[in-house]
Amino acid sequence: MATFLTEDWLELQRKAAADLPGEAGVSATVDHVVSGSPAGNVLYTTTFQDGRLVEVSEGKSTTPDLTFTETYEGAQLVARGELETGAAFMQGSLKVEGEMAKLLPLLELMHRPEYREMVARLAEQTEF
Repeated sequence: MATFLTEDWLELQRKAAADLPGEAGVSATVDHVVSGSPAGNVLYTTTFQDGRLVEVSEGKSTTPDLTFTETYEGAQLVARGELETGAAFMQGSLKVEGEMAKLLPLLELMHRPEYREMVARLAEQTEF
């Protein structure tokens, strides 16, 4: 078990996504800003290359394509698979800044059954 938003959880996320099928042209570096966690604000970065999650790291990147900002509670809902990233964006609980042209292909990728199954497996291994 890995505690949500810790370095161990970030590594678990990368490993869980390693076998997902790719999608040519779906590439983006996303900074995540999660406010209100027990540890304060948490910053981490995910990098997608051709539809594959290739890097997950603590902190902010120097050149993000997108920045996702959400509350700790909202981030937990997404991580548990109780709320999809696209739905969180549409409802306004996930704020997005940056190259919006990269957002839609990324959201489509995250909506696929394989990705949602990966989120469910990751949630089973996560202590919230």
